[in-house]
Formats: sequence, structure tokens, C-alpha cells
Amino acid sequence: RRLLVCFLTRFIELVTLGHEQVGAVQVYAQDASFASFSWKKGDLCGTKEAAMQGATLMCLTSSITPTLMPGDDSTFEQHDWSFLYPPPPGQQSAADAADLKALNRTFQEELAAMARDLDAEMAAAPAKAFPDNMGSCTVNPRYMECAVSI
Repeated sequence: RRLLVCFLTRFIELVTLGHEQVGAVQVYAQDASFASFSWKKGDLCGTKEAAMQGATLMCLTSSITPTLMPGDDSTFEQHDWSFLYPPPPGQQSAADAADLKALNRTFQEELAAMARDLDAEMAAAPAKAFPDNMGSCTVNPRYMECAVSI
């Protein structure tokens, strides 16, 4: 079970943090002549097929996903993910549901504490020497979405 939890945690990290770190795919689909996924030797632009593949990839991965934690314009209730882990039908008590909500709230509070620490780090970064003067906004849960949309 521990191996499965570690595997899923790593997978979730790669899908969320990894995509936040490397950026979005939209720029690659904007201009098939400049940023094509492939083009033939000697040609000045990518093929129509490569342009369609890039556009398809952009469409499938660019929809809006929920943020990882509540922002200034949302509430905890909008970020209650406890319903994602339901037990088999007829086996969940009201106490179990309350425990899941409490666990999720604790998770959200820990994310908020991490975000505050990273905000303080970002504010202090300009006064530090290189390379520590850049902060780490890409890992701040305040700005992260839950996952890629596909």
C-alpha cells in the first residue's frame, strides 16, 4: 500500500507541478510554421497534419481546471475534494464523511501555510544573493491548478 501511495503521489506531482514548471502547450500550437512538432527536411514550415496534431493537443489540455487551494475569490467549500474518495455504496457513515471533510480542511490549511511561507520567500528573494534571489512561485499552491485537463 505504501508503494502505491508513493507512486500516486509522484504521478500527481508530475502532472501538476511538472506542468506548472515547464509551462503551457498553447505557444506551440500558435504558429505551425515556427513551432511545428515536425516538418520535412527542406520545407520552411510544418505539415498540415502536424498543425492539426498540435491544435488537438492544445484543445485537449487547455481547459480550465480548479485551483489547488481556495483563493481570495473562493471558499473552502468550493475546494472540498472529500467526495472523490467515496467508500463502497452503503458503507459510509456520517462520521466517515465528517472525517473526510476534516482531513481535506487540514490539507487545505497546510497548503495555505505553505503558500504563506513561499510568499514570504518571494518577498525576501530580491535582497538575497544569486541564485537565491529568484524565489519559487512555480511551486506555490496558491497559483497551481489541480491537474492537466485531459
